[in-house]
Amino acid sequence: MTRRNPLLIFILIAPFLAIALINLPFIPSWQSAQGLIFFGIWLLAVGLGILFLTQPQPLPIFKTKIFLMLYLLLSIGILLLILYIWAVSDIVDFKFKQIIQYPGYSKTFYLYEQTCFPPDTVTECGDYHGKVNTKIGFLPIMTTKFQCRCLFGEPEHIDNKVVIPLEANLDKAKSSLVINLNTGEIIQK
Repeated sequence: MTRRNPLLIFILIAPFLAIALINLPFIPSWQSAQGLIFFGIWLLAVGLGILFLTQPQPLPIFKTKIFLMLYLLLSIGILLLILYIWAVSDIVDFKFKQIIQYPGYSKTFYLYEQTCFPPDTVTECGDYHGKVNTKIGFLPIMTTKFQCRCLFGEPEHIDNKVVIPLEANLDKAKSSLVINLNTGEIIQK
């Protein structure tokens, strides 16, 4: 009887683990793997839940089969909702623009831009953004280092720094972004 407790715990926790995983900002080369892992966890949880339904463990509070059926239906509904939100957010979310990585430096930076929708012109709506993400250690997860209401120009590598002009910048006091490749420090100029 107690050997099935970890299975029940996994079935109950797996959908929330999958939701947390899909909301982590993965590096661009891992984004397809992120979707596959998310979908795999959901399928595993639903499959194990169906197997668990064939020989349910008695629960003291309510009928196990009814509980598991309701939970599986709710889990599948949440899966469909998350897939829908993921598809819609892919349309209006930040788009990957460029990777900044030079040999000899351990830091990798990812440039993202969010332009107007529909993209007749990228700055037509006045609500556009740019952000710079960097990878966290050896993990395929990113963190945002810089965000502005601007678009990025073409990066220029000078010594151990990268200078990125800020185009269509709504903050007129700043005209460029300087990234130190040794330390990962970002300075606005």
